[in-house]
Amino acid sequence: MAKNQISNGETLDVTLISDTESGVAIATPGKKIVVTLTAGKAGDVVACATCGAWELPKVSADVVTQGTKLYLKDGTAELTTTASGNHEAGYAFEAAAGGETSVQAVLK
Repeated sequence: MAKNQISNGETLDVTLISDTESGVAIATPGKKIVVTLTAGKAGDVVACATCGAWELPKVSADVVTQGTKLYLKDGTAELTTTASGNHEAGYAFEAAAGGETSVQAVLK
């Protein structure tokens, strides 16, 4: 077995820039979208998931079809179908109608 593997890459320790609850999508300084596994205050280092399927808040007006690319809306914890000005988060695991406030998403 290789001796240079340092992790399976499923989690990443991230320093929070603001108080954050667990289960929230955030962007790392390099703009990788992750989901916090624990709550923390600004400056805390918390473990975050880098992969997997998650139910996350979305822009309620967006109509999402299964497989659609999703983006973390800049300055929020909501996913959106709008690419411009936002950071790619992954894709829709399931469809979500307009008016719904969450979407099942697979992290990229």
